[in-house]
Amino acid sequence: MPDYPRIKRALHTFFNAEDGLSEEVSRRLLARSMRTPEAMASFMRELQAALADPELSWRSMLFNDEYEVVDALSEAEAREFVQRNLVEPLAAPPTGPL
Repeated sequence: MPDYPRIKRALHTFFNAEDGLSEEVSRRLLARSMRTPEAMASFMRELQAALADPELSWRSMLFNDEYEVVDALSEAEAREFVQRNLVEPLAAPPTGPL
């Protein structure tokens, strides 16, 4: 099974609950971290592969021994979080201040 290092790094860096950032600020930081078209393209390819991976547990991606983002109650809830916080912000990156 693939490891999805870019997604894990983004979750750990921008969405880690220990940092206390709001989802909105975390989304903006993620969008701003995509400094080049190549960085955006590689992240989006990995994200599309992960979303299509039937063996991937998004609950485990969001809450594990390395970092804790959110303890989703179900895979559906975890996927909603990913859609709202990883997919949507990169589809239309915010332009305002943090």
